This record gives sequence, structure tokens and C-alpha cells, in this order.
Amino acid sequence: MLFLHMAVGVTQKLMILTELDMLELCEKEKTNGRTPSDIAFRHAPIPEDLQARLIKAREIASKEMTGEKVIDVIADELLVGNEKP
Repeated sequence: MLFLHMAVGVTQKLMILTELDMLELCEKEKTNGRTPSDIAFRHAPIPEDLQARLIKAREIASKEMTGEKVIDVIADELLVGNEKP
């Protein structure tokens, strides 16, 4: 967010978030004085199918970070032939 705080010559500083929980977190941080007050946060919902793919990708990434073996693959990996064992 600091890159927005450094922007000069703009009329508004916006951060567009696709997830409501992130919007709520950012607004809470702003209320508590932990983010610059001149940055406005807005929600831009994404299509449900894209949201589902995002959730799936996040689950896979989380498993990878915790050392769990990932068996499932997301559709894009299948399309480009990068299927993981």
C-alpha cells in the first residue's frame, strides 16, 4: 500500500479488492490507523467461476506451503500440461 501513499498528482488513491474479507480487513486497518487515511478501498466482485478457481488455487498453495502432498490440480495446469505428480 505504500506505493499508493507515495503517488503524487492524483485526485484519488484507490485499492480495488476482489474479496470482501480483504476489504473488511483493510477498512479495519484504516480505522485503527495502520494504513494511510488517504487511500480508499473498494470491492469489485469477480465472476463465481473465477472465484471458485481462486479458492482452489489458494488451497493448493496453502498445502504446498505446509508440506502436504498436492494431488489435485487446477484446470489451467491441465490445459498447459504442467500437471503435478
